[in-house]
Amino acid sequence: QVDGITRNAKVWAMGFVILMIGASTTALTMPLFVRVGLPPAYSGALTFLPWLIMASLMNELVSLSSAGAFKRESGYEVLAVNSLAARGALMGYVVLIPLFGISGAIAATLAAHTMRLTIFVFRSRAIAPVPLVSPASAIIALTSLVFVLIGQNTLDPAIQVLLILASPVAILITACLTGFVAIPYPSRITASAAQS
Repeated sequence: QVDGITRNAKVWAMGFVILMIGASTTALTMPLFVRVGLPPAYSGALTFLPWLIMASLMNELVSLSSAGAFKRESGYEVLAVNSLAARGALMGYVVLIPLFGISGAIAATLAAHTMRLTIFVFRSRAIAPVPLVSPASAIIALTSLVFVLIGQNTLDPAIQVLLILASPVAILITACLTGFVAIPYPSRITASAAQS
């Protein structure tokens, strides 16, 4: 497609912002839900929540960042990368779970997703580059992290609800101010529809 690389990067950026909003909102909402709606025994699971969200986030980032691999002549590269990461994860489970339990399983999973993400981004840089490593993406991720850290250090439900509502707005504003994404104004939408 015309301007396919640019369009892919723009869609990737929007997907990245959506993932950051989803991750921060989940990380802020679940502790409140567990404390208010579940028995106290469930509170212990909150220790693992940020890392589980991170694993899910990285898995989605891999899917978002692998366009270059899928653009090649065959899907063997995707199969090879995923198979390599799966074997690494299984080896990590065998070694780390007996030593560290759930923490070991999470660490092995994060390592496997990191491997997949690194390879796909590196291999896609010439075909379908994405701005994963950029000042803007770092600022957006940091904004999300700040809200999560504040939420984890407060037990006031009112403040937690305020953070849940404010974090998506703050992340979106940050993405726009850094030029990472652009909000399509109605005039732009109309012009785009007319061209198509």
